[in-house]
Amino acid sequence: MDNLAALTFSDFTQALPKYNIFVKASSAYVTERWTPHTLAATLEVRNPALVPANIPPAFAWALEDQYLHYSSKDNADGQTLGFFFPDFIDVENSAVTMEITGGFKPTFMTFDAATRRLDCKPTRYNQFGKFQLTIKLTDAQGSYRIYQYQNIYLTMPSVLPPPPPKVREKWIRPAPVDTNLKANITDINRDGMVTIQYSAHLDRSRFQVWMANFS
Repeated sequence: MDNLAALTFSDFTQALPKYNIFVKASSAYVTERWTPHTLAATLEVRNPALVPANIPPAFAWALEDQYLHYSSKDNADGQTLGFFFPDFIDVENSAVTMEITGGFKPTFMTFDAATRRLDCKPTRYNQFGKFQLTIKLTDAQGSYRIYQYQNIYLTMPSVLPPPPPKVREKWIRPAPVDTNLKANITDINRDGMVTIQYSAHLDRSRFQVWMANFS
């Protein structure tokens, strides 16, 4: 019966050449005598090609919050506002597809994958506010990257109650001041408080006193 041996090679740190090997084997005949034989063979060690990992695609720059402000309440003017998503980057230069997998509102949002533009045309009050989109980029090899979240803010003018109508006040001519009125200074204290005595009762709404320091 033939005796077989397994050969194992490892730890090749340099270029992988061809090796000429010789294997000795023995065969048993009827006479039960072992006869050695020398067999020649060529062993070629090959390094398997390394397949680089496929890197998922990405946007060329970070996604920023988008603010879309409409000029009329509930967008009564019928405005359509939108924005463009950034370009794609793929290390393998393969085709990249983009899809919005979450938060998309087809009733008032439209997306053009060819131009990467998202447009919004709200028509009701509940279509305004903050919306969050989930975006998926996939390359030709099937690698993908998911972005959460792209924030979009849809706003409209605030509606304030009208101001109350202005009431025009009627001007009333004040009564004439008595020209015969006399006033005498009766006392001045240390704090500069002046006491004045008038010759008649005064209505404060019709009388003012001007004083000046002429010293």
